[in-house]
Amino acid sequence: MRRVNGQPQRTHCDCGDPVGKWTSWRPSNPRRRFIGCPNYRDPNRDCKFFDWVDPKLTNQWYKDLILELHSEGNTEVEKTVAGVAPILVQGAGGGGVGAW
Repeated sequence: MRRVNGQPQRTHCDCGDPVGKWTSWRPSNPRRRFIGCPNYRDPNRDCKFFDWVDPKLTNQWYKDLILELHSEGNTEVEKTVAGVAPILVQGAGGGGVGAW
């Protein structure tokens, strides 16, 4: 089983299907990756499994900067921020970000 932030990362949800992988772009969790049940749109099959892969950014300034760069479509700068974000999270007392 893969480990992210020292914790095992599941490969299958509670219904037995391989987990889906997504990235949140909501203002509260910009560029934060998560896994979940791939059947979430089907109320008859959704097992409600959900787990964050990345730790939460605790500083609103970082969140705003990531969203601003994303909305401008500035992919080169966004890649730089993606490389720096794990360092910022660790500096804020959070865990490191594992490989996706």
